[in-house]
Amino acid sequence: MTELSNIIAVVGADYSDSVMMIAKKHGARGGTVIGASCSVDEKAAKLYGVDVRPDREIVMLLVKTDLCEAILRDLYAELGLSSPACGIFFTMKVTAASENLLKQYEEQPADDSASGDADGSGEGKRDNVQKENANDIS
Repeated sequence: MTELSNIIAVVGADYSDSVMMIAKKHGARGGTVIGASCSVDEKAAKLYGVDVRPDREIVMLLVKTDLCEAILRDLYAELGLSSPACGIFFTMKVTAASENLLKQYEEQPADDSASGDADGSGEGKRDNVQKENANDIS
């Protein structure tokens, strides 16, 4: 079974798209965005030298564990505490998930029949349907 992790990104409002773009660049398939409010004490914010904005977004990403390091590295670099996103990031190991989620991450066989390329022509089912639809128009 493929090992999965949940990356949690807490960023300023309007930065969830940036989180998703970085994660997808490394192979993430999607995520869930939740609106949130920050409740950090002003003294703590001054202690760490962080500009804490009250409006935040939480992005949860379910990814293969081997993708985490690269995703986190880019998230820290582009959206970390020293950026306007003022992001914090962490991961949690996933020990169980619903079957529909697990199926998305199962290793797919590398044979051409899965893409509809049963005859080895390089044309999948989608390509053939597009050609058929084009013929219907003429």
